[in-house]
Amino acid sequence: MLPGVIIFARMSSKRLPGKMMKKIGNKKLINHIIDRAKRIKKKGNLILATSKNKEDNYLVNEARKANIKIFRGSLNNVVKRAYKCCKKYNLNSFVRICGDRLFLDFKEINQFIKKYQIKSNKIDMASNLLNGKIPPGKTIEIINIKALKKIMIKTKDKHHLEHVTTYIYENKKQFKLLKLKKPKYCNYRYRYSIDNLSDLKRSQFIAKKEKNLTVLSNIKIFNYTKKWFQKHV
Repeated sequence: MLPGVIIFARMSSKRLPGKMMKKIGNKKLINHIIDRAKRIKKKGNLILATSKNKEDNYLVNEARKANIKIFRGSLNNVVKRAYKCCKKYNLNSFVRICGDRLFLDFKEINQFIKKYQIKSNKIDMASNLLNGKIPPGKTIEIINIKALKKIMIKTKDKHHLEHVTTYIYENKKQFKLLKLKKPKYCNYRYRYSIDNLSDLKRSQFIAKKEKNLTVLSNIKIFNYTKKWFQKHV
């Protein structure tokens, strides 16, 4: 069974409220993420997993327009949200896409899914973060539903339940893990995620240079990001 792809997003970002609906070029952030996620070839259902809060209705409407699946669950217990989403759509595993991953690497995800499937029954999580520190926005994780169940049994800590994989990284010996290669074309001093106003301005700078961010290559993303940081840091 192919892993599903789950986009985790909400409107109540503390550092950049409503960021999912912010315009970057000619599209909202949520639409950029959906469009890049659609380019993941070897996948099961593509799903938006958001909360039941009214403000997240905006995201649900965008998901419907994009013709992808929707799941609504707990706002803060994201592990539980992920688990129930998997149950609803009969997923054994999924690629985790955070709502800040404007430049998610669909090509590398395609390659990693192939590698994961060879050992999928024996692996709790495959991640490129297991090979050491990487820049924000470049993490790729494929998670088995068994890992989610184990987390919910092992901890009630709010921080671990909100961030899905934090417990796994802090308790590696309890899980069967698969190390994936570190991403290409990136510098550890740079950022590729959308987490604050500076990140938003950087992405809008790139959008002014390139109309179609959906297919923008890693090397171009890296070069534009490098130019931004050289001018603003």
